[in-house]
Amino acid sequence: MSSGSAEVSQPTTVYVFTGQGSQEPGMGIDLYNSSPAARAVWEGADAHLLAVYGFSIVEIVKDNPQDGQGRPCQDLPLFADIDVRTPMYTFSHPNGLLFATQFAQIALVITEKAAFEDMRLSENRSNYAMCAVNPSRILPTFSDAALREVVDSIATISGSLEIVNYNVEASS
Repeated sequence: MSSGSAEVSQPTTVYVFTGQGSQEPGMGIDLYNSSPAARAVWEGADAHLLAVYGFSIVEIVKDNPQDGQGRPCQDLPLFADIDVRTPMYTFSHPNGLLFATQFAQIALVITEKAAFEDMRLSENRSNYAMCAVNPSRILPTFSDAALREVVDSIATISGSLEIVNYNVEASS
């Protein structure tokens, strides 16, 4: 009888997250409601933003109000045109605050961090996922062909990555 041991290296894992333009009201809220790990990320971020800047990112994502108020923070300036002499400010956006850059980017990072933490702590979930990618948002010169090359390279290594749908074809 013989015995042995071996170290097996894990396959390379790539996490690709969406960027600005992919936000939508209510994004991540289903996971917020169903995952303690995701809820902890949202609540931690929301508590910080409320305490420091005076706005709730959870309310912005859930309700997408057209305007809202906040307060300046001298130690952590978030908005260049608001300083310690500004007692209060109001933001507005015709499509709702979630579509204003300063809130969209925060909401996307929190959504993605919450999804990541949920996935990390729930290893019994499916190994399959989906993401939307617009090559021109990576670099202006990054083409559909370049994206296909990246996907093919990852698929060769991992055995499972593919483009399944083109929502918008590049215009000629």
